[in-house]
Amino acid sequence: MKSMTKKEAMAALRGKCVALIRFDDFDTAKAVAHAVAEAGIGAIEVTFTVKDAPRLIRELNDEFGNDVLVGAGTVLSAQQVESAYENGADFVTSPCILPEVGAACKRLDLLCSMGAATANEAYQSYLAGSDLIKLFPGSSIDPDFIEAVKAPLPFLEFMPTDGVDYSNIGHWFESGAYAVGIGSYLTAGIDKDHLTEAASRCKLLLNAIK
Repeated sequence: MKSMTKKEAMAALRGKCVALIRFDDFDTAKAVAHAVAEAGIGAIEVTFTVKDAPRLIRELNDEFGNDVLVGAGTVLSAQQVESAYENGADFVTSPCILPEVGAACKRLDLLCSMGAATANEAYQSYLAGSDLIKLFPGSSIDPDFIEAVKAPLPFLEFMPTDGVDYSNIGHWFESGAYAVGIGSYLTAGIDKDHLTEAASRCKLLLNAIK
């Protein structure tokens, strides 16, 4: 399974909700990924905290084809970047600013999104190789942050992650978010017995930005 190029993934992510899949159990992670994709979420981020994350990335890519982007999250090393790429990840995210991750993504032409929570960190993330700045944790950042920072740094693009829900997703996009990462709002309390609840939360999100 071939990963998207950086340019292709950047274009495909614009305006998307990215569902973070972070579960201890492989089968639960896969079931929730399918549930949210079927509910209309167009991008999935499988975090490396999931057991056997590279295999899950590969299997989801095979099953979704070109209909859903599948990326890797909580990537903390160049080795993990390479593993994600080899298994078809379309993008890589990290909560931290890690030059080795940025360099590996650049070498592989893989979209890179590393963390930041201040204007200075956002610029440092960009310098380290981020194509899309992961604002994390979004629950601690006001949506107006994006508009304020883009005034002096208009070349930066942002993806707030966690803390985004149906009540504020519209504000995030109105303030200039390129995409949004949906974490605990989407998956808290969800398991294989509550997949319809995950789907309902997805629909609330998508309806809020119609």
